[in-house]
Amino acid sequence: MHLLLNSFTCLIACGSLLCAQVAEPDIAPPVFQRVVLFGASVTDGFDSAKPFGGPETRQYRLANYIEAALLGKREPAVTHASTLLFLNAKETLQKQVSSVVAAKPTLAIGLDAIFWFCYGANLTPEQRLAQFESGLQLLEQIECPLIVGDLPDGSSSVGGILGKEEMPDATTLAACNARLADWAQKRSNVTVFPLAKVMAAAIANAELTLGSMTWPQGKSRSLLQEDKLHPSRLGLAALAIFVLQSVAPSRV
Repeated sequence: MHLLLNSFTCLIACGSLLCAQVAEPDIAPPVFQRVVLFGASVTDGFDSAKPFGGPETRQYRLANYIEAALLGKREPAVTHASTLLFLNAKETLQKQVSSVVAAKPTLAIGLDAIFWFCYGANLTPEQRLAQFESGLQLLEQIECPLIVGDLPDGSSSVGGILGKEEMPDATTLAACNARLADWAQKRSNVTVFPLAKVMAAAIANAELTLGSMTWPQGKSRSLLQEDKLHPSRLGLAALAIFVLQSVAPSRV
């Protein structure tokens, strides 16, 4: 796989990764010819310093980092994500999935697409599990290679950007992640990206290894914004690179 860590994604250099360039191929690998993103605020772009949006918000859009990380001739990466997905998760995701399918992508990335199918206000554990199942059913409409993030523990954000009533209990969160793993294992087109691992390490400011790169203890917290839920620009750059690297080598 050829990835370019150029001046845009060189934000990572601030956090232990070094920039490197490789010769640009004439044509990008087939799986990267038409990349389409969808999901919620992590993908759409969210600036915790200006939660209602501002001129810097676009700097937090994951598609920009995906675009910067890819090499070769291909169609530009596009996104159908919405920060407002949480207001009506099922209807909004259905519209996004329909747009993704219509675009006929070679790779779909829904890193936070099903976050709000486990999280959400005033739901019983049973309702959360049922809603999560409905989210997986929506994703089944996507037949191309699909990367989905698992569910991080957002409890550190409760009382801030997350309300207590929106947070699932630990047992329900674990059950949803187990169901996602089982669901993905039965679908050869699906890759689960370990968002939960990244979030847990960053919250604890613990050592974190992704691929061949390691953030030592005391450095990984820089991957998150102050709200302890959304990635910083450094974090987005890292996610873009390692999400793309998670594509099965046989597809590249």
